[in-house]
Amino acid sequence: MVTEISKWKKDTGPLPLEVPSGNTCLVRQKPLTACLKAGLVPNPMLALVKRSIQTGQGFETEDLSDDQILALITLIDNVVMACTVEPKVYPEPEQDGDRDDERLYVDEVSFPDKYAIYAYAISGVKEVAPFRGEQTGDVERIHDGEDIPVPAVSADGDQG
Repeated sequence: MVTEISKWKKDTGPLPLEVPSGNTCLVRQKPLTACLKAGLVPNPMLALVKRSIQTGQGFETEDLSDDQILALITLIDNVVMACTVEPKVYPEPEQDGDRDDERLYVDEVSFPDKYAIYAYAISGVKEVAPFRGEQTGDVERIHDGEDIPVPAVSADGDQG
């Protein structure tokens, strides 16, 4: 017997995800192949993501260059904005005066929460137990990325 279309679609819908902060959002999954097709993968990460798709294995962040680390952060932000259905997450506005109090911007989501959304969205796992309920005393904090060197950008947009 063939599976009905409604069953296929039901399995791809957004699901609630509790993130490390204790907040809950609706997230739809998007495999890395779909992220690649959608243009969510920054250029410095293309080769690593393609290799990951081909081999079925991830990559170690210790092996990444500074440019690749910044690109990974951009990839995580892109996936969070593309896959978080509710609340919708918007790109960071170019100027703070352009912020709308009724919107959640990607730079307002903590890195541990963004990483949890990213990991779930690309994982292909259909059911996730609440994050906070499974934490134990030996779980380490996720690195917040604050000590990652950011290249200087001049007023005309050139990186220095």
